[in-house]
Amino acid sequence: MNTGSSRRSTASTTSRNSTAILFLLIINGYHDLALLKLESKVTLQTFISPVCLPWGSKSEENIVNSQATVTGWGFTLFGGFPSPELMEVDIQVFPSSRCNSSYSSLLHFPDTWPRGIGEETLCAGDDEGGKDSCQVSSVVPPSHLP
Repeated sequence: MNTGSSRRSTASTTSRNSTAILFLLIINGYHDLALLKLESKVTLQTFISPVCLPWGSKSEENIVNSQATVTGWGFTLFGGFPSPELMEVDIQVFPSSRCNSSYSSLLHFPDTWPRGIGEETLCAGDDEGGKDSCQVSSVVPPSHLP
């Protein structure tokens, strides 16, 4: 795994640090989750810093109507290809009920979301379209960036 690089490719020459992944657990289901165990410690630097999940009282904060930053190497066009460069965009966090009502009329909604989209799901996007978190890596509220 390369750290400190915005390039998706493992052949990146801008990588600041490289380490092997010893263990990878991916859980695909109602909520996707990945857990990595690295062969060696990663030294934090200017271009290498953690993105922390909220914990304690921070995890209870209501972030609806705030801005969040989406980052990832996902698709930049519907049906396109993954971006070779790390992408970033600021989007608005909406109530989960908005996503539930917006998507509930889609044909495969009952199969994909059998319990509907609830409060455990972060709903975010842009009212005018063109900016979203579809097919990208992560959404991080600004208050949780180091």
